[in-house]
Amino acid sequence: LQHESRRILKKVADEAINAGNEVRIRQLSGLYADICALSKDDLQLDCGGIPGEVLTSLRVYARINQEESPGRVIFRSSR
Repeated sequence: LQHESRRILKKVADEAINAGNEVRIRQLSGLYADICALSKDDLQLDCGGIPGEVLTSLRVYARINQEESPGRVIFRSSR
């Protein structure tokens, strides 16, 4: 379901770009320290995965015509 919804989001973003809008979307992954500026209201877990890394992206980061919508992730605490 997540894969399908992201595929549809990419298709709609491409249509918006073709209509002349500035669109940037990004599924957040990797080190939490690298993406935390692009996310908000993230969830932290003390188990599973690799400490300091994003476990899953719950909401993609988007910027549409200079308006930003932060992403949201679940990440493993670095402790």
